Amino acid sequence: MGQKLSALIVDDEQNARILLNKLLEETLLFSDIRSTQSVSAAYIELTRFEPDMIFLDIKMPGKDGFGFIQDLPQTYKVHKIVFVTAYDQFAIKAIKNQAFDYLLKPVNRKELKQCILRFIESRNDDPDTQRQVKTIESHEKITRIRVNTRTGTLFINPADVLLVRQKEIIQQFVQGRSNTCVQ
Repeated sequence: MGQKLSALIVDDEQNARILLNKLLEETLLFSDIRSTQSVSAAYIELTRFEPDMIFLDIKMPGKDGFGFIQDLPQTYKVHKIVFVTAYDQFAIKAIKNQAFDYLLKPVNRKELKQCILRFIESRNDDPDTQRQVKTIESHEKITRIRVNTRTGTLFINPADVLLVRQKEIIQQFVQGRSNTCVQ
């Protein structure tokens, strides 16, 4: 896989920062994820490193997210800011402020991954970029599960699995077929 990304999360809500951090870690695409609880702390963090992406809340005590981006150098503004907020009424203002994306809280895992994929694709035409995109997409597209049985191997569509219990009979209803039992 190509070079990993770095991110800065700016949000006054601790639980929102923790959740977003976990979701970013799950993608396996970030080597450095930092977070701050205020705009002033974010400015300090930006003196220590230059993140690839900035995940920014809008409503925060003191200076809000839009105030934050007004004081940023242009290199940070263009296609680096992803607003992550509970308020949908600021989407147009975010677009006018050159935001890369706008995600609503609670953050949807799939929407976040799509945002990151678009970000990676927009960065450059590096051959590793396409490999990164394919790796992420392959994690989401499990088309069948392999199950070893006493008589051989059975491949099951994950959508057809209703219940799985270890060391018991696994009963699955396969669409278009009668009940199938696997031991």
